[in-house]
Amino acid sequence: MTDDNTKQNLSDNNKPESDHAPKPELLAKPTYWPLVISVGITVLAWGAVTSYPILLLGLIMTGVAVVNWIGDIRREQRDETERG
Repeated sequence: MTDDNTKQNLSDNNKPESDHAPKPELLAKPTYWPLVISVGITVLAWGAVTSYPILLLGLIMTGVAVVNWIGDIRREQRDETERG
């Protein structure tokens, strides 16, 4: 009797459930901002060792890249929301 129930449960698990099918995961579009952030952090660290103008350049590069990367992500999310 348990073998019949086990076989029935296994066969039920193999059926696709269209009502509960997972939605595909949406990924952000590729962007170059993470690369700019890493270069900015490198310049920032180099400036900490050498001089304040280079440190300032690294700080500006990192800040601009972070702001633009976040802006890109927000625009993508807004576009996806508008599409439905």
